Amino acid sequence: TGDVSTLWLSGCCLLIRTQQFLELGGFDPNLFMYYEEFDICKRANIHGMECILAAHAHIKHRSNTSSSPSFKVSYIKHLHWARSKRIFLNKHAIQITSTGECFIKFLANFVMALISLLTLNPKRFLKFAARAHSYLF
Repeated sequence: TGDVSTLWLSGCCLLIRTQQFLELGGFDPNLFMYYEEFDICKRANIHGMECILAAHAHIKHRSNTSSSPSFKVSYIKHLHWARSKRIFLNKHAIQITSTGECFIKFLANFVMALISLLTLNPKRFLKFAARAHSYLF
């Protein structure tokens, strides 16, 4: 029925004052394409700032329109989503991934990519191959 304080806001329409953005250290250069807004909101909460969801604000987000659909674009999106998620979770001690766990997750995703390839499922192959790749750096 009205504005509400929340932990996370979507980055597709996130407004922040420049001064506050700079106080928070700006965007983390290790995060690319995904999880930047979660990181900014998490740091804002740590610094005692509130993230307010404006109930009467409306936007129309046209997702997947910045580039033409292709296997390459899909692979890059899956790669950066998985990598940024891991970096964000590690950074904020939500889920620490050790080197051993990274290897196991790499191996599991690699095997799933092979299975997807053998079952002629290219979309799932891309997803698992990109996730496996994300654990290499």
